[in-house]
Amino acid sequence: SELNRVGHKNVFIMRGQISEDEQAEAVDGFRETRGILVCTIAYAESFDLETCKTSYFLGYDHSLDVNEQAEGRTQRAISEHEFVTWNYIKYTDSCDEHFLSMLDDSTRTVRRILSRPEDYIRALKGEIVI
Repeated sequence: SELNRVGHKNVFIMRGQISEDEQAEAVDGFRETRGILVCTIAYAESFDLETCKTSYFLGYDHSLDVNEQAEGRTQRAISEHEFVTWNYIKYTDSCDEHFLSMLDDSTRTVRRILSRPEDYIRALKGEIVI
């Protein structure tokens, strides 16, 4: 891989079609060497990396839930680090800006609902208009 070519020695790649044994081997190798693990956001929903301190996402899913699930894989109750930094790579002057704006709108909507759920329950019942 390009990461190996520039000098990184412990690079692990997980992708669809690998076996459970190959996945376990990659996760264990990452944990032991504190190396680099490369996978898609969708694949990141299927394992835990409680030793992770920093994540770089080369893109994002258009679903807020999928992104949060992938982030959550690196921040568990048993995590070694109290905080994990999540970095998303964004292409400027591209459709990325539009999709990120939609994700931001979704995040703000969820926060609004969670801050006053009783208002949304009343609105769903037709008692008030929001």
